[in-house]
Amino acid sequence: MPPVNPCGAIVGRSRTCGQWEVNFFRDDPTKITTIKTYFVPETNAWLPWPTIFCPDFWIRNETYPLPGVVLDEYIYYNGADVWHCDGANLVGNRQQWEEGCLTTDPVPEYDPVTLCPVACECGPVIPPNPIHFDCGYCPAGAYTRYRFTIAGATGTAAPYNGTWVLEWQGGCDWLVTIQGDDFVFFFYSGVDATWRVVLPGIVAWDALAAGLGCLIPKSLTKALGSSSWPASIAMEPDL
Repeated sequence: MPPVNPCGAIVGRSRTCGQWEVNFFRDDPTKITTIKTYFVPETNAWLPWPTIFCPDFWIRNETYPLPGVVLDEYIYYNGADVWHCDGANLVGNRQQWEEGCLTTDPVPEYDPVTLCPVACECGPVIPPNPIHFDCGYCPAGAYTRYRFTIAGATGTAAPYNGTWVLEWQGGCDWLVTIQGDDFVFFFYSGVDATWRVVLPGIVAWDALAAGLGCLIPKSLTKALGSSSWPASIAMEPDL
């Protein structure tokens, strides 16, 4: 985790949001961190200093970047603010925001669920969970957010145990990033009309259950059979 965080402070204006890669450390250009940008209210505080952490281009195969955002590729994010920080308690000093951090800078305590510094004093405030109709396989609609729980994972997968929130990414795809790894859920009508999940380190998808439909009127549980994933996943709307 980096030593800086805007904690909801406005750092710029954009019509889109995404998941980006950033080099926060001016003394170690190989240390890359994944971040997610999102929309905040106009009433939030602005970052009080100029910052180098803004979009810039870097050709990945040529050289390591100076501190700043790596923009040769990114993953689109719908911009939903699920953290609800107001920018009043941003983390980091002026030099860190203007010039970049050092690997020796102290790292604040981070909340393991929200992945925000505790000092930010963010929510969690749960926003409304509207039903959308952008997934063609879901004529009755689908929720913007689903909650799922991983239990029984061991070894290197043990940090994934817990309850997490899936955010809709567009179409029929939902995503959550845990410990830097992506869990991709998608709904496919096909023959079996089932939710499917792609797990970190496993190329093939796992079918969760058949015939439940997009809105999942009740929770479902799937025991994963892979020897590298001796765990179960339970999924339900985040209501």
